[in-house]
Amino acid sequence: MLGDIIYEQKGKISGYRVLDTEGPTIETTITGTGIINGIEVTDIVTYWSKPSSSLQDNEKVFFAEGKGVISTKDGEMATWKGYGIGRYNGHNRTDRGSVFFKTPTSNGKLAFLNNKIGVFEYEADENGNTNGKIWEWK
Repeated sequence: MLGDIIYEQKGKISGYRVLDTEGPTIETTITGTGIINGIEVTDIVTYWSKPSSSLQDNEKVFFAEGKGVISTKDGEMATWKGYGIGRYNGHNRTDRGSVFFKTPTSNGKLAFLNNKIGVFEYEADENGNTNGKIWEWK
């Protein structure tokens, strides 16, 4: 069951890197800011994606896997790992999937994220602007 939104983020794609020409596999880095439980945070995201092996009728579908570090202004951190499917709609790409949080060294504001699972939706426009939301999966 989906719970409340636990994270809202806005960011910018800051770089690309080719990991493999077979496929191909492309790595993307995003830097952003957001709000988790009323707390202002920064987020550094790196994910790779490659076309689905079952492309039919010229559908642009991608499998993606990513990792990120979320930090508060006072240096508290949480990490996450996520998996999703991306689709292009014109020049915009929307990714949907799941994310798994860890806060192994946090006892403070972000500790509630430890071992939480979320469901996300992120969108990137043709200018590299991103926005996303994560809902708790209860």
